Amino acid sequence: MTYISGTITNANPAATLYAAVDTALSSAGYTLVDTVAISTRTHKVWKSPAASNAANLDWYLDVAYTTTGAGHIGFYPFEDYNATTHVAYRGMYGEQTSWTPDATYYSRFGSTGSALETNWLPNGSGGGNAQIQTTLPTTAFGYWISITTSRVIAMYSTVPTSVYYTGLYTPSSLQTSNAAGSLFPLIGLRLDGTGIGGNYNYGMTRVPKIITTINGYMSAYAAAPYAVTLPSIPGGITTASGGYFASPIWLFTYSGFPNTIWGTLIDVKGAQTDATVTRADTVSIGGETWLLGQRVLLNGYYVSALFKAV
Repeated sequence: MTYISGTITNANPAATLYAAVDTALSSAGYTLVDTVAISTRTHKVWKSPAASNAANLDWYLDVAYTTTGAGHIGFYPFEDYNATTHVAYRGMYGEQTSWTPDATYYSRFGSTGSALETNWLPNGSGGGNAQIQTTLPTTAFGYWISITTSRVIAMYSTVPTSVYYTGLYTPSSLQTSNAAGSLFPLIGLRLDGTGIGGNYNYGMTRVPKIITTINGYMSAYAAAPYAVTLPSIPGGITTASGGYFASPIWLFTYSGFPNTIWGTLIDVKGAQTDATVTRADTVSIGGETWLLGQRVLLNGYYVSALFKAV
């Protein structure tokens, strides 16, 4: 488990941030398996070992960043990776097309692998799902990143209302029972004002088994409590007393798909927050430190995403 934060002012901001992420991934228990340069981006592919993550499954994390100058950094999950051929298997698929999941893995391409930046993000397409990468400036910006072998969670001062998540999720009992041997709970998404309490696109590496056809994006609700009046967490605090309620982030499909909860994110919650809250305020929940994102107005309630700083 590793938590890093800081401020960067650099002509190569994404590469500079990656240097900090590189050290943190290694400390958290990941192993670097490949480095691939494609056009203006560098891809660093890391392995999360099954023995130390929540799903007991090997999975791979591609950290892709602009090599020189201002640009992007993004975290992309894969179920498998061949470091000799530089081919990835069953990554997030965000292309807005209709397709039928294969009958073994319930993924876009099944057992067929693809090179980075071909069928897999980032490839200049993918609509909402491509938003799990963020643009970094050459001027000063802050970052807060929490890493375990189960997930990577990031927040940036450039997008203070958003929390970026890549990695395993905790499957619901229905999802576990339904998927059985085909279960591989791997996901990437960005939570923001709509993602906390409304619909937002996310990308799974494989879809729930009962979904037979994909027509466009896999969309979801990542829901926080905003439909009832609850005590709001104040800003600038280190301890939340009784009465505050932080909800898990629930993942469920809608609009043409079965309206079913597939699981929850790991170490991310949503809560109502008051006017004093700003990005990177902290709150103690069960003796553990959590970071708050800047609050947003949603359906008449102010809410923030928050994640564990480990």
